[in-house]
Amino acid sequence: MDDIALHRKLQQCTDLGLSAVLITIVESKGSTPRGAGAKMILLENGKFMGTIGGGCVEGKIKKEALDIILYNHTSKVVTSYLNDKLGVTDGDICGGSLTVLLEYIPPAKEKTLQPS
Repeated sequence: MDDIALHRKLQQCTDLGLSAVLITIVESKGSTPRGAGAKMILLENGKFMGTIGGGCVEGKIKKEALDIILYNHTSKVVTSYLNDKLGVTDGDICGGSLTVLLEYIPPAKEKTLQPS
């Protein structure tokens, strides 16, 4: 999914009342599956679009993003290392590091309960 399609999908989701985190790799060092500029979106329902490389590093970043949606409602920068103990045991042996921006995107409108 290219960046334009990803941003359009993000707009559609927030217009429907979903909050999200836009995840962007801002720096990569060494060997990494994706480089700076790679993006993905995590929605409050746990669905995601795009990828920053997969594996346990992406799983770790998704968890950070979900915590932002559920509790913090703020943006932050996180660095993950693909050569730490978790990465090596899960097969992520790239050896580099990724710094990502996790941008909290609030819903464009309040959710309303639909009559049942």
